Amino acid sequence: MKKLITFIVIMALTFVLVAQSDYSPCYTNNMSKGNAAFSQGKYSEARTYYATAKQCAGGNPSEAQKKISECERKLNLCKSMKDIEGNVYKTIQIGTQCWMAENMRATRNNIGVPFRFLQGGQVGADCAFCAPGYDNDTVSIREYGYQYTCMAAKVVCPKGWHLPNGKDWKILFDYCGTRWSIGGDNGNVAKALCSSNGWKESGFQYAVGYDVTLNNASGFNAMPFQIDDIIGCPIVDIDNKSEKSGQIALFWSDTPGQKECFNGDFWCFYYDYPQPMQPDQIPNLEDFCTWAMPVRCVRD
Repeated sequence: MKKLITFIVIMALTFVLVAQSDYSPCYTNNMSKGNAAFSQGKYSEARTYYATAKQCAGGNPSEAQKKISECERKLNLCKSMKDIEGNVYKTIQIGTQCWMAENMRATRNNIGVPFRFLQGGQVGADCAFCAPGYDNDTVSIREYGYQYTCMAAKVVCPKGWHLPNGKDWKILFDYCGTRWSIGGDNGNVAKALCSSNGWKESGFQYAVGYDVTLNNASGFNAMPFQIDDIIGCPIVDIDNKSEKSGQIALFWSDTPGQKECFNGDFWCFYYDYPQPMQPDQIPNLEDFCTWAMPVRCVRD
């Protein structure tokens, strides 16, 4: 009986292998390219390969269509995001991740509880937020979003999204390093993630502020702020009157299971540097836990 079962299994596997080998080169080549693109998060590219495979003679149209549907499901997941107040945000598919392409601008947490509003220059360790301009004007809020204390940042992302943790950021930086790094160093990805306007000029060839027309290849669009005395609420100097204008972009990073905030819980992009930075790389900075900073959410 055991020999009979073994024989049946072997024959079945042989049939599958033979059937697969009978597919045309057109089909197998395009399916292989589609699978490779899909594994890298290039869903639009993968869909194109699968669609070509579906049209190939001597292929398996139903299997190709299943793959096309998988790609479309992935792409549809990253069309836009809506917060609890109904604000709609642009999103961007970067590799296998779906990120916000704008900063959060909700004034309530993800269950509807209002945050405390910080006046300019204030700091606080509770759940609070502040405006990016001196006058809380609508234009700067729409473009730059609100800034949140760390505790508020942990609860502002809507259902289905979360404050990115260290692993999320690493996946983002690693993927950008394979696509858009410059200067022969896969870590030089800050230009690919930062906006193409608002940055202070840098003379360093691979820095964010050097020829900003080359920035933002990823579509992440990190916007710069003026940090007033490097404490409290970041300020957008729309008229670029301050020498501190356009120097830095900051984003909170989460540590899962950690209720309190620590000094390592954010990432920084600096106009005169080619790589994302963490606090220990930034000189003369003290306690970051009471700062207010922008938030980008990543899809679960």
